[in-house]
Amino acid sequence: MAAAIPASAQESASSIESVQVEEVVVSGSRISLPGFDAPTPVVALGLDKIERDAKIDIGDLIRELPATGPSPSLNNGANSTNVSQGDAGLDMVSLRNLGIARTLVLFDGQRVVSSNLLGGGVDLATLPATLVKRVDVVTGGASAAWGSDAVAGVVNLILDKQFEGFKANLTLGEGTQIAHKKLALEGAWGTPFDGGRGHLILSGNYTTSPDAVFLGQAKWWKGTSLVQNPAYTIGGTQPLFVHRDHVGSIQVTQGGLINANSAGGAGSSLAANALRGLQFTANGAVTQFNTGTVYGVSCYNGCSNDERTGALRYSLLAVPYSHGTVFGYGSYQITPDLTASLQLN
Repeated sequence: MAAAIPASAQESASSIESVQVEEVVVSGSRISLPGFDAPTPVVALGLDKIERDAKIDIGDLIRELPATGPSPSLNNGANSTNVSQGDAGLDMVSLRNLGIARTLVLFDGQRVVSSNLLGGGVDLATLPATLVKRVDVVTGGASAAWGSDAVAGVVNLILDKQFEGFKANLTLGEGTQIAHKKLALEGAWGTPFDGGRGHLILSGNYTTSPDAVFLGQAKWWKGTSLVQNPAYTIGGTQPLFVHRDHVGSIQVTQGGLINANSAGGAGSSLAANALRGLQFTANGAVTQFNTGTVYGVSCYNGCSNDERTGALRYSLLAVPYSHGTVFGYGSYQITPDLTASLQLN
């Protein structure tokens, strides 16, 4: 038995040495604490899913995960009701709906400089989506390992550093419910050199969407709102509130609405509120505003066509944008244990 023990150990060591690990990428880790063991949930989006879904923006692929909340995208910013959104055209991710500033975005395991002037976050559109081979999403809180900007989780985009050959994609998309066109052109090239000791990859992409799309242009939007039911009576069978389509406002119109006017004036015998209810149409003509059925500051059932879809019809669903990126990465193995690399983006 004494002779068999070292022989068994030798076979075990030999079998371990025969196993070769090509690459290990750590996207989720934790600080070990004695007596504490908890798994870290990680979702991996592989190249097969990236190519199958064929998203023009890689952020759209990540935002489909249940763990993500609303966040600025290339189509629209977070402030869609503002005239100037500020963050429109940025492609960002908000895990657990805790905000983009609490979601850490890594590119090949390294931090990326924020490009959002309104409050942190990384613009995914600045990263070479063509060369991304996998996206790891740590959906659990990771602030203990990465800091306070990883409270919601971590998104790690893994770069294909050994890509060889050439590939190009041309993608054209258009919405089925809104007239929203998007065009994306991207390409990548990679080659080894010096007997495989060095490797060079280059990529570039250009994406554009030229049209602004407003809520009132969507086929599915009818300006529906909850209003008081005029047929309601106490003890009756009618509900107090009902849903009505094409609910507008009795206070404003797109061209302008006179709500009140003072009496008299310089040499005028105009009575008070004599001009009330006059509105200005898009071509400057003056017409009478039809309030229809009034509920609070809203109107429906015959409300003038200019306001039947309400002021919300001018809220933006998508903004025009265009962007392009150029990326280069080169590496060279100086010694078996030392490799130098240079990355330009």
